[in-house]
Amino acid sequence: MLRRFLCSITVFLLTVSISFAQVVHIPDANLQEAIQEVLGITPPFTQKQMMRLTQLHAIEKGIADIQGLEFAVNLTDLDLAGNPVKDISSLAGLMNLTHLGLGSTNISDSDLLPLASLTSVEALDLGSNQISDLSPLSALTFLRKLDLQHNQITDLAPLAALTTLIDINLRDNPLSDLRPLSSLTNLESLELARCKISDVFPLAGLKKLRILDLSNNRISDFSPLSGLNLTEFHYDEICEIAPLPPPIIERIEKRIFPSIFQAWDPLIGSAEERDTFGYIYDEPLYTERIVKHDLYFSPSFRIGWPAPWYGLSTRLTGNLEQSQTIRQQRLALNPNLVSLKEIRVHNHLDFEAFPPDSDFWVRESDGSVQRNTVDWPEYNFNILKPEVQELLVNRIVGLAECGLYDGVFIDGFFKQGAGYDYNETASAAELIEAHAKVLEGVRGRVRENFLILVNANRTKLPRHKTYVNGTFMEINKDYSGGYTYKGLQEIEDTLSWSEANLRSPQINCVEGEAIGTEPPNSPTNKRWMRVFTTMSLTHSDGYVLFKTGKTGALYHEHIWYDFWDADLGYPVGEKAQLYENRKGLFIREFTNGWAVYNRSGKSQDIQLPEEVSGWTSGVKNKRWHTLPDLDGEIYLKSRLETPPTGQTAPAVDVNEDGVVNILDLVIVANAFGEPDPDVNGDGTVNVLDLVVVANAFNN
Repeated sequence: MLRRFLCSITVFLLTVSISFAQVVHIPDANLQEAIQEVLGITPPFTQKQMMRLTQLHAIEKGIADIQGLEFAVNLTDLDLAGNPVKDISSLAGLMNLTHLGLGSTNISDSDLLPLASLTSVEALDLGSNQISDLSPLSALTFLRKLDLQHNQITDLAPLAALTTLIDINLRDNPLSDLRPLSSLTNLESLELARCKISDVFPLAGLKKLRILDLSNNRISDFSPLSGLNLTEFHYDEICEIAPLPPPIIERIEKRIFPSIFQAWDPLIGSAEERDTFGYIYDEPLYTERIVKHDLYFSPSFRIGWPAPWYGLSTRLTGNLEQSQTIRQQRLALNPNLVSLKEIRVHNHLDFEAFPPDSDFWVRESDGSVQRNTVDWPEYNFNILKPEVQELLVNRIVGLAECGLYDGVFIDGFFKQGAGYDYNETASAAELIEAHAKVLEGVRGRVRENFLILVNANRTKLPRHKTYVNGTFMEINKDYSGGYTYKGLQEIEDTLSWSEANLRSPQINCVEGEAIGTEPPNSPTNKRWMRVFTTMSLTHSDGYVLFKTGKTGALYHEHIWYDFWDADLGYPVGEKAQLYENRKGLFIREFTNGWAVYNRSGKSQDIQLPEEVSGWTSGVKNKRWHTLPDLDGEIYLKSRLETPPTGQTAPAVDVNEDGVVNILDLVIVANAFGEPDPDVNGDGTVNVLDLVVVANAFNN
């Protein structure tokens, strides 16, 4: 009998030993590599070796198959976040797991079932997946920390019995009913940002709660939370405040010219800084660059339209104390800064604006939402619908009631709104009237000086002139090398019409485009920049911008040109005045000098009433100056002149014989295209250098 028993024991031990020595099949090479890094041995691994594995952090390793992990029965801490794992059945028997990370693995409801048996888990991360049903988690009664952010959860009932929970992250889920959380009285931290919550009463009894985030919801009554002893509370206030000082009229009228604006995308620094800094979005450098402009759309001030379906929101919400601080910091640096917020009236940039089944969307014949053929996502909605028009009016009125902003910017008013061809069944007249109804509805409900700026490109706005304060003239090049004479005249004509007809106070904005295949500060691009700057100065009291035109860059990125640092003061002369009645040669006086713009077809000699210095030419303290064709210049009165930082007078005496004469001119003419003698410092010898030398003859 004893012999039979000893034989049985021996057979059992041999079986176990053989079992432990068996190789574990792990088909995923990335998983093998991750295990190898922890165990310090090369695969294949035996069952006994897998039992040594107690912790495995294999984040974003490209693991798609976790077969073989079922033999790591002593695992207590496993993190597979960021791997394309679908089948997690291998985890079902890992009863020692206390920490499990499966965030961003794209698992869905059916994939969760193996977790139901992991009753020892205390911390579970399932964030950024496709989960809507939490039923498999209802038995995890030892859970203390649970991350479910960025899923599709609407029902929290399976969590009601998990009373050991102290930390839950549920942000970015379409949930609204918080009642199941009322039983979780041990909760200390709760994240509920960007949900669909309107009622917070179920949270009133969570007396241990210290950290609560309810930002980006639709909550109007926070009083049920008054009994909580919160140390960190994030929530949104509805932005309904009176317009903040200084008065908008004062800011528009007191600014110094040239006056530069920013359209959407950022100033990327000087030409020298471009490759170093790239795009700047962080403070304080972002603020430092913003405040170089006198008008900007569209700053967020870190407030926004509450989710979900932000396109249906009619009130801005956020941390108003923080928002006002940001605004005041910027105004302290530039007291004349005007801030406009964009509201889109034709399309949104993603599907989260409206519910997917909304009849506001314009749809293709197959039922899909119509998308514009541009390099960024634009999904069209139908402004012809009266209910859409009413929504747009309410959104703009809601913006006006948030005194952080001075007005609204509205894109898509090319041909008065008829330039969008996404609705082929509508006539131009119908589209124009739809836009007029929105503007008329807004004007009837907002303050007198609430600004409306619309993007009409080169077109005029006769139907909308009584509603609109300014036109954003987003003007792309006429051809690859820049602009034609006819194109420039068309731009001037529209700008002058807008100055004469649009509502006061006016904020007309002209934007030119550089040749994107050249550096932004190339001689040609700097010349086109001067053309647009001086056109704006001579034809308007508005704002100007010159974008890089670079393919693949943010569409309205721009550098800062020294030309914009000239202090012309305020305009005193009439707009669009010809110099001595010469066709295509415009001049306007400012308190500190003159702006001159030449598209006459030839170089022009001009005589100013007093001695002035050319900002670009470097010719100082002279009344006579020469301006090349398709160029512009700022002439500062000599008694007031403030040269740009680091800029010195050009070495016009090229041969250094003590006098500037024809000999210097010959030297320059023979060096066209060469780097030296670069008299005006623009990087190459060209006709501009000849002009500088000619202007300095006999000096």
